[in-house]
Amino acid sequence: MKKLGLIVTLLAATMLTACMGGGKGGGKKKTTSSDHQPGTKETQNKAIEMAKDYTLVAINGKNTLYEGEKPEIGRDKGNYHNDYLSLTTKQLVKVKEGDNLLDIYVTLNWKFDEKDPFVKEAIDIDGEHKAIYFLYNETEEHDFPFNVTLTCDKADPVDMSFGVHLMTKNLKFDHYTIEEIYKPTTADDNFDLVDPSTGYYKPNNEGFTFTCVSTEGEVVYTSPDGNWGLIADGDYVLQLYSGSNLDLNTTRYPALKVGNKVYVEAELGCYKGNLQVSYIFDISNTDKDVKASTGYRNLTAADFDGKHYWQGGLMNTLRNVSATYQGNLKNRAGQSVTPDTLQFDRFTFDVKVGEKTLTVAFDYHVDPGEKDHPIFDAFKTKLGSLSVGSSLTLKGTFRFNGPVDKSYKGNEASTNWNLVPFLADHIA
Repeated sequence: MKKLGLIVTLLAATMLTACMGGGKGGGKKKTTSSDHQPGTKETQNKAIEMAKDYTLVAINGKNTLYEGEKPEIGRDKGNYHNDYLSLTTKQLVKVKEGDNLLDIYVTLNWKFDEKDPFVKEAIDIDGEHKAIYFLYNETEEHDFPFNVTLTCDKADPVDMSFGVHLMTKNLKFDHYTIEEIYKPTTADDNFDLVDPSTGYYKPNNEGFTFTCVSTEGEVVYTSPDGNWGLIADGDYVLQLYSGSNLDLNTTRYPALKVGNKVYVEAELGCYKGNLQVSYIFDISNTDKDVKASTGYRNLTAADFDGKHYWQGGLMNTLRNVSATYQGNLKNRAGQSVTPDTLQFDRFTFDVKVGEKTLTVAFDYHVDPGEKDHPIFDAFKTKLGSLSVGSSLTLKGTFRFNGPVDKSYKGNEASTNWNLVPFLADHIA
């Protein structure tokens, strides 16, 4: 992984230095950096003191770090975890002054050693937060002190000091290209990295039951909710999976932007026989040689008919297909439904590719709507217009879907492939 040499100062010189607020009466007006709002110096001093009690620093965006503490970070249950710091840069505080309840913003100017070799990058998360990401070392622990100055227009500035202790990176990550991850055994009976006695991947760290790998690829997709994504190296595609963390996004991993070439450290896993990296340690930009994604390749019946999950380099690839609709529309519970009764959840239907039947599965994680569901609605509308024998075209990612959840054992004889569309225009 390339170490990023650019360490940025966390606050730009142009950042607001005034506190902003508004009391009752007179309505709200637009504020600027030179538009000082009502509030005495005493009130603004009080705002700073109140701001000190808010979460100004959070480990991984959720665990509050308090002044005077120096917790160890970079480990989770004893093993390496790529912890980062989220820093508040502007804090809203409600302060009573006379009969007015003022909304006052306190500005936080963070400072740290810009030449610290353990800092990977420091970037904006949003208009009110920054983040610091670290380069954990395999052999050396490290103290990382940092400071902040709280300001608010006429108020007296207040300094605070924080610190964390970076633990060593105590897991090794064997490197493979995506193609090598999918390499079959010489007997062509499984993936080469799978232990046939367990049906799972061969551990490569003492005392750690999972297989830790690193790889590179071009980001081709991330689901709106951060549940999963896809990276590609030419024809080969790997699924990234976050599970309940829902953190496959640019807040947690700034490099995770469609079109970027990224370096990934993760655990190898599978779900129903479909290969994925199911625990992400790190995603960062890379300058390694990664082939551009070949995009959606045409899928024929010969490509998947009779192919086991480890054969043909099929898994997770981007595919397009011309097919005929076969119906068999079913909900998650396997009950037959009609397009007008579909609920926002997983559902499947069948199409015929040549003379072979292929199941198409809707993954609800692909739809960004909380109330409106544009992708789900597009599929529901299209399905409502089809009858058995209707022609349609589809795109998506090609997944294996065997009968066993968490192991390859029991999936060996299955040839159950699913096409999983993930954009509204993937069905036409």
